[in-house]
This record gives sequence, C-alpha cells and structure tokens, in this order.
Amino acid sequence: MFQFTIRQLVTVPITLLLVVTATFFVLRLTGDPATLYLDVTATPEQIETLRRQLGLDKTLIVQYGWFLTDILTLDFGRSLQFQAPALDIVVSRLGATFELIGTALVLALVLGLIGGLVSAIYQDRWLDMAISTFAVAGQSMPSFWLGILLVQLFALNLGWLPTSGTGGIEHLILPAITLAAFIAPNLILITRTAVLEASTDQYVTTARAKGLKNGYILLCHVLPNALNPIISFFGLQMGRLVGGSVVTETIFAWPGIGRLMIGAVYQRDVPVVVATVTVTCLAIILANLLADLLLALVDPRINLE
Repeated sequence: MFQFTIRQLVTVPITLLLVVTATFFVLRLTGDPATLYLDVTATPEQIETLRRQLGLDKTLIVQYGWFLTDILTLDFGRSLQFQAPALDIVVSRLGATFELIGTALVLALVLGLIGGLVSAIYQDRWLDMAISTFAVAGQSMPSFWLGILLVQLFALNLGWLPTSGTGGIEHLILPAITLAAFIAPNLILITRTAVLEASTDQYVTTARAKGLKNGYILLCHVLPNALNPIISFFGLQMGRLVGGSVVTETIFAWPGIGRLMIGAVYQRDVPVVVATVTVTCLAIILANLLADLLLALVDPRINLE
C-alpha cells in the first residue's frame, strides 16, 4: 500500500501540470484579460499599462514560461479584483467549501445507506418502488432548479430559513441539502444493488442456517461486503461533487472557492482562476487516492501493489 501511495503521489505533479497548462491557454485564447477587466471608458494607454504590468505584451510562449516558473514557487500572481496573492484568497475560501461539501457528504451517506438498505429489505414492495422512484427522479433533477425550489418554499414562503449567506447552522441547511441531492439518489440505487447482490452469497445462506437474526446478518455480514461499490462511487463522484458545489455556492451566495472561481472567470482574473483550478484538481486527486486506500483497508482481497 505504501508503494502504491508513493506511485500515485509521483504522478500528481504531471496531472497538475496538464491541468494548469490547459487552463492557461484557454484563458489566454478566449480574450485579453486587460481589455475585459478594465471599464469600457478605459483609454488605450491604460489598457497598455495594465498589459505591461501583467506581462501580456510578451509572446504567448514567454508568458507561459514565466507562468510555469511562478507556479513552481506556488506564486500564482496577484488577483486583479482583490489586489492580494491569488493563492491566499483561494485558501481563505477553502474552509467554507469544505464545510459545505463535508456536510453534504455526511447527509448523502446517511440518506443513501438508509434508503438503499430499506429498499433492498423491502424488495419489490411498495416501499422499494417508492424509494427507487424517488431516486430515479432525483437523478434527473438539476441542482440549480432544486436549490431555487428550496429557497422559494423554505425561505420565501415559510420563512423558516435564510435565503443565502453564511452564519449559523440555519444558513448551511439548504445548500447542504441541495448538494447532497446531487449524489444521494445514485447512492441509494448503488447501495440497493450492492446489498441485494451480497445477500445472495453463500456466507449469508450459512449465517441464516445458523439461526442468526436478519438484522445482525444485514449489518454485520451483508453491509460490510457491500461497501466496495459505495466507496468506489464516492471516489468517482468527487469531481462531480465539486462541480455541483460551484452551482450551489452561486445560488446560495456561499463564500467558497466555487463561487470565487465563477466570479474570477467573469472578471478574467486569471491568477485566481488558475489557483482555484489547481487547488480543486489537487483535492479531487487526493480524494480518489483516499478512496483507493479505503477500498484496500475494507477488502483485504484488493492488492494495490
């Protein structure tokens, strides 16, 4: 496992290099940051001055060389909007994003496991059909639409919760539910399928023949052996979850890196965009590595070496 971890960590810089390179060229080829950032009333002299300050008066290859040199020292440049180091701004927003994603993950895990277990226990009955129908419908529901509906119902109509912003736990409820609904329906269906498949194995038949209670068999024999696809699902969904947090943070004005990146893209704040993409990519890579390690710990049959 140690050698596997080292091999995976060695490839991280290569992945990050490809990501930041693609981000650099896409941002440079979609418009001049100096022209887009300044007001429409800016004079040509002001635009040219900003271009020199940002190094945009050099050739694209020279800009890329300076860009890589700065990245190697973790210097992403200064934000045009905040006039501060871009990486410091991104790091200051990480706490809010981790709080939102962490809460949504716990909520999705609870709903997914309980819903999947109940659906598997009452297979082909009305409760199974109701949960499965809810999960399928949830898969096709856009997160931005669900977020708007939740705001309309619980914030505007009932007045129970705030519409946006941060503060107490009441500000976290609606964003966490919206983001959890992004993956919970899939988790319900995966848990149901995994539990049903594990229930047909020989060791379950043996446990029943010994007279063990169904609840004990389900929790101590079936569920542990059904965790592999669930853990794999979480690892694969981290990128999708981060993408969902961008939409959720925008809807609820949550001050995380997703909302920061959207604002930076609109403002053509290249240093902030690159720093945000790099940090997000690193988080996804580490999350997938953690999922692989958890799989090896849960199932001794998996040999990562």
